[in-house]
Amino acid sequence: MISAIIPRPVNSASFPPLPPKAANTEFKYDWSYIVAWVGVAAALCSAILFSLAAVCIKNDREREEAMNMQYLMPGENGSYRSE
Repeated sequence: MISAIIPRPVNSASFPPLPPKAANTEFKYDWSYIVAWVGVAAALCSAILFSLAAVCIKNDREREEAMNMQYLMPGENGSYRSE
């Protein structure tokens, strides 16, 4: 036999009254909250360091190409080839 579950209406008068919010509100930060913010700070620092590393690598590559430019001579058709 298949029977349907019919929900009963909730009688809100049977619930205890809610306490005032200001009187019972207390905030406690546990160690996991601090560890999470340390992780966020570490991720931010690593992103900044990776960006700085990319800038340094780009500058080194441009400096290396500028130093090697003196070894390039124009070819017959105007293209550059190394000798």
